[in-house]
Amino acid sequence: MNEKYYKILGLDENATDEEIKKAYITLKRKYDPNNYEKEDLKEHAKEKTKEIVEAFDAIMNERRAKNIENEKENKETTSEGEENFKAIEKLIEANLLQRAEQELMNIPQEKRTARWYYLKGVILYKKGWLLEASNFFATASNLDPSNEEYKEALEKANWQRRGGFNEPQSGPYGPYSPTGPMGCSFCDVCGTIMCMDMCCDCIVPRNPYRCF
Repeated sequence: MNEKYYKILGLDENATDEEIKKAYITLKRKYDPNNYEKEDLKEHAKEKTKEIVEAFDAIMNERRAKNIENEKENKETTSEGEENFKAIEKLIEANLLQRAEQELMNIPQEKRTARWYYLKGVILYKKGWLLEASNFFATASNLDPSNEEYKEALEKANWQRRGGFNEPQSGPYGPYSPTGPMGCSFCDVCGTIMCMDMCCDCIVPRNPYRCF
C-alpha cells in the first residue's frame, strides 16, 4: 500500500479500521465544499474530498482483501489439521499407539488444539497412564469447555484413578475407551471365581461329601 494514502488521512499504517473511519469522516466534514463561499476554496475542497475518498477506499479495499486471504488460509489450515486428527484417530482405533503418538508429536506446537490434547490423553489412557491422561484431558477441556466428550473422558479417567470399576464399554478407540473406564465389575470377579471352583480344586478344597 502506498504510504501517501495514509498520509492523506493523517495516519500511519498501524492505524486501526476504526481510526481510519473516524479520520475519513472528520476530513470529509472539514473539506465539504458547502462550507466555503469562494469558488477557489470550493474547488480546493472538492479536490481534497476526492483525495480523501480515494485514499479511504484504497486502504479499506486492501484491508478487506487481506482479511479474505487470511480467512482462506485459516480454513485451509483448520481443514488440514482435522484431516491429520482423523488419521491419528484411525491409528488409535487400530491400537497402533506408538505410531499415533509419533504423528501427534509431529504436529507443531502452534497447531496443537484441544483435539490434540484429547487424543494424546486417549493414547496415555490406553497405555494405562491414568494420571498423565487426566492431565491431557483437563487441558483439552480447558481449551474447549463446551465439549462434553472431553469432560466425560476427564471424569472417567479421574474416577478410575480413585478406584472406580465398571464393565468395559465400547467406544471409538476400542473396548477400553476413555468414555468407559478400564477394569472389571464385581460380578465379573465372582463369575470367574465360580468358574474356577467348578473346573478345578484350586480355589476351595472339595469336600468329598459335598453334593456340589
